[in-house]
Amino acid sequence: MEIDRWRTPGRWLDQFNRTGEKEEPNFDFVETYRDEMAMLPYTSGTTRNPKAVVHIHNWFYAHLQVAPKVWLELKEGDLAWATAAPGWQKWVWSPFVSTIGMGATAFVYSGRFDAEKYLRMIQDFKVNVICCTPTEYRFMAKLNNLSQFDLFSLRSAVSAGEPLNAQVIDMFEKNFGLTVRDGYGQTENTLVVGNLPGMKVKRVRWGNRFPFTGWKVSMNMAIRVNREKWVISRFKRIR
Repeated sequence: MEIDRWRTPGRWLDQFNRTGEKEEPNFDFVETYRDEMAMLPYTSGTTRNPKAVVHIHNWFYAHLQVAPKVWLELKEGDLAWATAAPGWQKWVWSPFVSTIGMGATAFVYSGRFDAEKYLRMIQDFKVNVICCTPTEYRFMAKLNNLSQFDLFSLRSAVSAGEPLNAQVIDMFEKNFGLTVRDGYGQTENTLVVGNLPGMKVKRVRWGNRFPFTGWKVSMNMAIRVNREKWVISRFKRIR
């Protein structure tokens, strides 16, 4: 793929290639078990300081059965762009685990957010799947020249972090014929609720619960933060 002209001066790709040239082409696999610790992603620290969360190897398998298949609608050979920064669980979810596990390619951009630049990159590089924050979608929807962008390659667009307002969803449907679908999950698990492809999307709703085998998800507890209604999920093991 052509290296994008918006790349920052860090020349990270050149450094990556030089590092790879020093490594041996073959290596020995390390035998691991599904209940062994594999990763320590960090929580967002919304209420207190960020905390490390232990994920075992089996978490990756469970995640691949949920988020990339039935929410992101990620397919082998897709070019997928999730705008989350490395280190947070959202980055682990989409541009890392989902793309590797589904045989897709992760689109990576390092730079400041600019609504027009984001849309131009989606258009020029023919991105198939995007996962952006609600704030990013809102700034894109406010552009006066939104209809000038051709996003024909984009098949799936999702949002996570907070409920996306109806006006933004309507703008994307009007200009691109594409419904931006909300989803909600936590660092400690995977996607909990979400709007799936083909589902009738109810505005300002995160969608339906996911049928976790052996678990019951209770979504009937709600709080209000800055006049917005937030739903807190509870998990109870079914014995």
